[in-house]
Amino acid sequence: MIVKTNCQHCGHEFEIDGLNRSEFCPQCGKETFVLAMAQQPSIASLSQPSKQDGESVFFQSGNILVTNTRFSVGTKTFAMRGITSVELVETDEYVEADTGDKAAKGVVKALGGIGLGLIVCGLLCWLIAGFPFWFFVVSGIAGCCLFVIAALLFSQRKQGFKIVLRTSGGEVTALTNSDRNFVSQIVQALNNSIIALG
Repeated sequence: MIVKTNCQHCGHEFEIDGLNRSEFCPQCGKETFVLAMAQQPSIASLSQPSKQDGESVFFQSGNILVTNTRFSVGTKTFAMRGITSVELVETDEYVEADTGDKAAKGVVKALGGIGLGLIVCGLLCWLIAGFPFWFFVVSGIAGCCLFVIAALLFSQRKQGFKIVLRTSGGEVTALTNSDRNFVSQIVQALNNSIIALG
């Protein structure tokens, strides 16, 4: 069974054949545990918790699981009985934008390489091959433009949203993500789980 999951270390989405086992992320190379039902649920499915091994599952996507007894994010697990409240906080911290698969990142790197290549080629053609100075200027400007575009795409970041859990021991940040809708769904599931506990 082919499912999509997110790496618990870098957040990269990838496909895997099989469930409830570990797999190495194709982007960062770190080991990621793949949970069953790794597909992100629809909003409609969040209102009716499903049963799994005696637990009511309120949310399950990738390495994130919210049940009536626990909240798991990657290797971290929080007992629902210990959580008194949940808050979605917009943070000034920025998180890496999802620039897509390796091919998209390769294009960004290629743009930067071509830009640097144009600058060096123009300089060598002017100094060694005797090309006119305007050739170096034109190739230098084109190369700088490509390099700047690549640098902007590579460093593009998004505003972050985090889930803050309040427990008897204090506050803890459980998750930070750039997708507000995704984080809101998790917060809603956590609140539903707290309400179900009474």
